Amino acid sequence: MQNNRCEMYADLYHWLAEHQVEIRDPELAIYHNAEYVEHDIDMELGTSVDHAAFKDTRAMPEAIQVRELPAIDTMASVIHEGDMWGIGQAMVALYTWIASHGYTSAGPYRELHLFWRELEIETEQFEHITVEVQIPIARADGQP
Repeated sequence: MQNNRCEMYADLYHWLAEHQVEIRDPELAIYHNAEYVEHDIDMELGTSVDHAAFKDTRAMPEAIQVRELPAIDTMASVIHEGDMWGIGQAMVALYTWIASHGYTSAGPYRELHLFWRELEIETEQFEHITVEVQIPIARADGQP
């Protein structure tokens, strides 16, 4: 999966540079799978950009889109600082908190790279990253 993600980010950043679109932070990944899977992961990758830089989105390749993330009423999040491999522990802690407080996940979760970019995987930055994982939540009992 890592190689595929890096290829997707490389294609995105190449296209943005080719079209002189300034890249902003944060870089992000959105996962649409309802449960944990190791293969066939339904994800989107992106970065923040100035929407005004896109005057004619019809000329964009199908794989690249400009859109605003939808607002979420209630979100649980955790910030992980450390090496990339520790994100799994942060996610377990977040899902444990969600369940123990009477919530359930309610949509795709987001991974925001606050201090690190995916293409820096081969650098020392990879061992000292800051990533926020955000999970939309709703009351497990259906109450507001």
